Amino acid sequence: MYSPEGRFVNGCEPESVTKRQRAALDDQGGDRQEPGGDRDETIAACRGELGGIFKTMGMAVNTAILTLDLTLAQMRCLMVLSKQEEGQPVGRIAAVLKVSEPTASQLVERLVQRGLAERAADPSDRRRTLVSLSRDGRVRIDSLRDEHEETVQAALARLDDKELEALSVGLRALAAACTVMTGSATAPADTDQDAAQAGSPEQRDPG
Repeated sequence: MYSPEGRFVNGCEPESVTKRQRAALDDQGGDRQEPGGDRDETIAACRGELGGIFKTMGMAVNTAILTLDLTLAQMRCLMVLSKQEEGQPVGRIAAVLKVSEPTASQLVERLVQRGLAERAADPSDRRRTLVSLSRDGRVRIDSLRDEHEETVQAALARLDDKELEALSVGLRALAAACTVMTGSATAPADTDQDAAQAGSPEQRDPG
């Protein structure tokens, strides 16, 4: 998927697509027009629209995040914990967030202090501590996700049948192109949601 900055999530700019990736896209696309003219203008317009959508959705989610009184780094940590029902060691949380273990420990501590996360000894190794969402933390995350889904649903409901069909076709094509470029299956729902909830890389802060 695209980020508001016009980059794919893996950091790859459309202009830096490798020859192998371009060949794969061409094989999928059949009779694809050569770049230039109206096509370039259409691509630019699509990039602008996608950026606007992400910005609008991000603003809505950020407003909801403000009610939790968390930094973006803390919110990202909370989202990582929400992905698993079982507790996770701090080392794994740090790896996912791409931060040091001391930084991850600080984030966890702040979430624990706010009653959004909890620690427990690992049943298989009492020397190790596992971190998971607290009941309140799970309720808060579920509420944010519900609000996000309601916002998307309300926007889609404003489209007529032809617009919905055109959007569906376009999104499937974009998802297929992203899959070819990244070499793995895309997960649009999780990607969009996490991107909006966690903020762009430039917005992240350490604590």
